[in-house]
Amino acid sequence: MTKPAGTQTGISDPAEKTRRRNARSLVAVHALAFIALMLGFLLRVNYVEKEGVHLDWMALLIAAAGTVVLIVGLALIVASRRRAAGWRGVAEAGISGATVIGYSSRIESPPFLTQEVPGPRGRGLEVAITADSEGIHVRALLRGGLTDFGLIPWSRIKMIGPATKSVGVGLQLKSGVLHIDLNEPTPPYANQLEFFPTRGTATDAASLLTQYGPRSSQPTD
Repeated sequence: MTKPAGTQTGISDPAEKTRRRNARSLVAVHALAFIALMLGFLLRVNYVEKEGVHLDWMALLIAAAGTVVLIVGLALIVASRRRAAGWRGVAEAGISGATVIGYSSRIESPPFLTQEVPGPRGRGLEVAITADSEGIHVRALLRGGLTDFGLIPWSRIKMIGPATKSVGVGLQLKSGVLHIDLNEPTPPYANQLEFFPTRGTATDAASLLTQYGPRSSQPTD
């Protein structure tokens, strides 16, 4: 049940190809936007200099670097607050057993549910995967609270383990994704679930969850 998934799956799947195409398109749009921003900035600087205004290039470089640091810092703060909210929701709900906080990417992974869930379409969902003697629950952080999508009994879990995933424009992440395969339909869950753990590796996450399984074993890379 717990042998590692090994290599990435679904490469020839049309949905997987669509997700990769969307990821490449997103990177291309961001690159073009950055190039356009830089060209506009350089043209503006050139215009100002032609008007006889002396510019301090060191100050401009510091300002540009500060802007980048500010944007990245804000993104990290937002992500950290979301993860903290996930742990807080688990604690407030009094959930026992093993818990893995993860991320379900709308672009890089197939949906883990057979139905649409609320949330920004350009971003994924923060999830809490919890395991006990009965099975696994997946809870998503929605509207500031945890929404439980129901139990997956151990009898319906075929495999839990780390898998190699091609992320974004093709960057390989060894054991970067926690892969859960089901051996029979378990509504509202899809037959394959993929999550990116936000703390530790996918191997660690799989080991933590499967310690409650009926035939638990230590997954390896």
